[in-house]
Amino acid sequence: MRRLALIVLFTILVLTTFAERIDGPANVRSAPKGTPIISLNDNVDVGCSQLVNGWFTISISMKISKEQYDSKTPFSRGDSLFNWQDEFIGTVLTNIPDSLQSPWYSGGAPGNPLRYGMDIYASTYKSNIKPQSIPEIPLAAILSRTKNRPTKEDLDQYMIDFNFTNSGILPQLVKGYDEQMIYESTIDDPSPMDRIRFIFRNSELIAIVHTRPIGEFLSSQALVRGRNIIILKQMTPTEQQEFLEINRRAYDGID
Repeated sequence: MRRLALIVLFTILVLTTFAERIDGPANVRSAPKGTPIISLNDNVDVGCSQLVNGWFTISISMKISKEQYDSKTPFSRGDSLFNWQDEFIGTVLTNIPDSLQSPWYSGGAPGNPLRYGMDIYASTYKSNIKPQSIPEIPLAAILSRTKNRPTKEDLDQYMIDFNFTNSGILPQLVKGYDEQMIYESTIDDPSPMDRIRFIFRNSELIAIVHTRPIGEFLSSQALVRGRNIIILKQMTPTEQQEFLEINRRAYDGID
């Protein structure tokens, strides 16, 4: 279904600040164990869902022409695909079902040129995603290396590599905390919030909010909206309950 996504697209482009990477060339399929529809090149950025039964749902964002946008069949077998930097990212293997295509356009105002794009949502096997591009995996390694007590300095390069940004979630209610976060994939959360959020105080990592498992030996507690929290700082039971409640309340009013 075609859609005009001026506001939504802008939000996605701003919030989706990192992506997993293809270990390729790799086939993208219409569904788990389905028909191969695209071959993606090595190291191509894709949005990635949580792993389900060995398969990822992925999103591929690409640049298309106005003619492709207007066409009922924008791609044919053998067509080349390009990203927003005009880099060749893969090849169409067969007709792509309409249900997997989501074309959009944005811009057209002065200083904001008209652009046409398409997102394709499909499936790829777990071995086709580079493990070190999945942020939870290197984070678990850092936690293990630092015995679950990393400082902000220990995480600096990791946060650069995965494009963490400042978060204003907790400071809405209480001062004194520094937060850095990355957003959840729009596949799993159409209006994405935090996928991983670090809560620091005086360069000490107090807690980690997360939507996906991190490591095997860390105890998480439920927050809200599918988020969990790992509290790393020693707290009394009362302090811990107050901290949990503040973090739950911080999501009130967030869309």
